[in-house]
Amino acid sequence: MSSPVTVERAIRSIGCIRILNINVFLDEACTKAAKAVDWGTLTPGGTSTIILYVKNTGTVGVALALRADACTPAEMVPFMTLTWDYDGSALPRGESRGVSLTLAVRPDITGVKDFSFNIIISVEEVKG
Repeated sequence: MSSPVTVERAIRSIGCIRILNINVFLDEACTKAAKAVDWGTLTPGGTSTIILYVKNTGTVGVALALRADACTPAEMVPFMTLTWDYDGSALPRGESRGVSLTLAVRPDITGVKDFSFNIIISVEEVKG
């Protein structure tokens, strides 16, 4: 009895793992990671603006969203507004974009001397 004959064909396969991820930097070259933001001293009715650079380190294009979280003291929340100039357009993978964030304090703020909060930048996959 002879052994059965086996024939093989190799078919190359490729793919991409869908990863949503960003990093945030203090400089346009994206070399200095943003670990904290110092808004400085604000006056009632005042604003402070900073520029951060968001780099898409994932594998798909993303859209960004901004919110503030974990504000201390909690009494600060109704007196502050955090906004940015991000226009909602897709941030392709591997690219970075500068965004200006502005913190505004209402003129009628009272009882708050020092504050802190987390800046949350989240991503959502852009289809198409």
